[in-house]
Amino acid sequence: MPSSSLSLSSSSSSCCSPNTENNENSSLSSSIESIRYNTKDLESIPESSILGVGCGNPVKFAHIKEGDTVVDFGSGAGIDVFLAANIVKERGKVIGVDMTDDMLKKARYNAQKHGYTNVEFRQGDIENKVPLEDNSIDVITSNCVINLTTNKTNAFKEIYRILKPEVGIMVISDLITDKEVNFNSIDAERWCRCIDGALTKDNYMKSMREAGFKNIKILDEKSYLELESQEQRREDNKKK
Repeated sequence: MPSSSLSLSSSSSSCCSPNTENNENSSLSSSIESIRYNTKDLESIPESSILGVGCGNPVKFAHIKEGDTVVDFGSGAGIDVFLAANIVKERGKVIGVDMTDDMLKKARYNAQKHGYTNVEFRQGDIENKVPLEDNSIDVITSNCVINLTTNKTNAFKEIYRILKPEVGIMVISDLITDKEVNFNSIDAERWCRCIDGALTKDNYMKSMREAGFKNIKILDEKSYLELESQEQRREDNKKK
């Protein structure tokens, strides 16, 4: 039975839109630090793959090993794919799945330019039949993406389908909310900012169980408002 681990942030704010109005590079660095990426690790991957979005660092908790086959759902420009690729090395493989042409183009360019021969980026909708074989993946990661789906259970079913039985694991960072938004009150802009699509913790974990997951663990949980406060303190300290 595949297992699952979570790193959750709870919020009424955005997990996917860092504030970069005043100083883009400084804010990007602060955003990355606040969601627990290691600066030295980031120096080892293509800089343009680091967009400063997300709500955690799933690779940190995934216990990826050399030779593993890893998939990242909602891979964007490839930050978590490249971090995982440095761990699995040439014996392993990392596949990023994303549905947007722009992100796939950017990620593929990064891989080619920087000589990553153990990564691949595929287009797919994570709620439907993703282009991956059943029971074929050791580890699946995802970072603040499943909360954007309209049917979380379907997304988790796809993850469950492609993980190896017994040994496959999913480690995701995502956003939850104290109170879900009524369907009739959903705002498209707020959905894209990770707010209106978020579930409560109970319903989020319920959707995982409905997909077949049994061994579900929460590895880390923090209020996103606390993450925003940490980022602001870093900004204030830099101005002193």
